[in-house]
Amino acid sequence: GGHPIREGGLEQALAEYLATVWVVDFQIGNLLSVLDDELGLGAQTFVVVSADHGPERPWPFGVTDAELNNMGLAAAGASGDKHTILEGGLLVPFLLRWRGAPAGASAACATSHLDLLPTIAELAGVGVSSPTDGRPQRLWLDGGAAAASCTARSREGPPLVHHSKGNLVVHAAAYKLWVYAPSRKGLPTSGGENADTALWHEAIAAATASPVAGRPGRAASRSKSRRLKQRLTVTHGGVQMHWLLFNLSADAAETAPLLLSSGSEARREAVRLYAHLDAWLRENIELQPEKTTRARELKSFRGLPSLVEAAGKKARARGTQARGPRPVRAGPGPHLSFA
Repeated sequence: GGHPIREGGLEQALAEYLATVWVVDFQIGNLLSVLDDELGLGAQTFVVVSADHGPERPWPFGVTDAELNNMGLAAAGASGDKHTILEGGLLVPFLLRWRGAPAGASAACATSHLDLLPTIAELAGVGVSSPTDGRPQRLWLDGGAAAASCTARSREGPPLVHHSKGNLVVHAAAYKLWVYAPSRKGLPTSGGENADTALWHEAIAAATASPVAGRPGRAASRSKSRRLKQRLTVTHGGVQMHWLLFNLSADAAETAPLLLSSGSEARREAVRLYAHLDAWLRENIELQPEKTTRARELKSFRGLPSLVEAAGKKARARGTQARGPRPVRAGPGPHLSFA
């Protein structure tokens, strides 16, 4: 945690930050010097410099060394920070050097640390025996056309799944779907410092406060507010779920959730993403070590209606053997309905 800056300690805190940046730069320079000049291995070495999360959040009790050591910045164009699964907490620095990648090239699409293992295995000519959640990234290896063809914040390949504090998200193509764990009150709980859950309440507030069409300046009526809320909720299996769907290519800050109107493209996309998320959850929920934070988080989602379990029940009713979840292929069949 951070500690409040002592009076007169601002200059020292900034000096410590700049000294830390200098040391990192110096040590990376030393490493590259040894690889290139002393060992002659620079052309054969895949070098990656990255981090594990986005900027730290400002502390609620005033300016602190933790805040200053991140220079009070957030990820450009994104919301959230280290303690959230908003894009601001998930986006990290990622620099690499490889002989096929042109210097100065960059890619705007969404890649992940999960892609490192299959990419390095492909480079080394080694097969990966078990399925992974990542895929080899050609744009890391050759840059150029592959990087230029990327769509901003679009995830090509296996969807990315994140979970934290009773919230699940899945990101595929340009879309990111938030699914909130059921609560006794029906809505995700508010309050505290949970920015992920606050996102839901902010979306509801923004939707219900939007002007009525054709009547600038007038807030939505109660009935219109109720209809808007309904377009941010989905019912399946008698359970009301709270979803938020964002198009990250157009809304990287996650401020404008798409309304999930019946028959809309946004709703179809949300159901497709939920199908993948559900299959991933059912496959992974029992694999976590007992009494860990990750196990507790995943098991909090047991109350969500499962497409995988519904498909299994129908298969058993037909007298056939239900197959295990297959995350990439999972999808709602005609027997599954979303109200």
